[in-house]
Amino acid sequence: MDTSGCPAGSKITTATPAQNSIRCIPTDTRLPSHNARYNRDVKKFPKSETDTMNIQIAVLCDAATDYGGKLNILGTFDTIITRQLPAFHPQCSIALRITFNKIEEGSHKLKMNFVNEDGKLVMPSIDIPVDVLIPADLNFLVRNFIINIQQLKFDQPGQYAIDIAIDGRHETSVPLLVKHQVQNQGEPS
Repeated sequence: MDTSGCPAGSKITTATPAQNSIRCIPTDTRLPSHNARYNRDVKKFPKSETDTMNIQIAVLCDAATDYGGKLNILGTFDTIITRQLPAFHPQCSIALRITFNKIEEGSHKLKMNFVNEDGKLVMPSIDIPVDVLIPADLNFLVRNFIINIQQLKFDQPGQYAIDIAIDGRHETSVPLLVKHQVQNQGEPS
């Protein structure tokens, strides 16, 4: 069976034992970000086997703190329900926990874009320089990142996302749904 047409790292299956045809299934089944709308300075390449950086946690929450390397997260959410538009969310945090391995020592750039469903920025992009220096007696380093946001404004209901990129490569997205709930007559406000 000729497997030369399959990308490295693919799972190879035969259609049926009687057929001598093959089907290549990528082992990285991560779906691309909803729509290809997040191209703002971010390249989307599939991860290869040599990529070892790992985002362990990426959440939108009410609050987060770092206490001695421990990431404390309070109240994660993915939906905001509002009775008026534009809506203002008074305070929230984006909490990230990223593992870097020895091979990734050096300077990196973490970029965060908070976008609506059209890919337009809801707030300015956030760029965070990250210097990774792993002590000789360790093989990896874990870093916590907390981005606090106040008075976040949503002009429209719909799908939003927080796109996270490292060194120009999209790593993950945190989804957020903003729902507009109309107040019924006679219902207290």
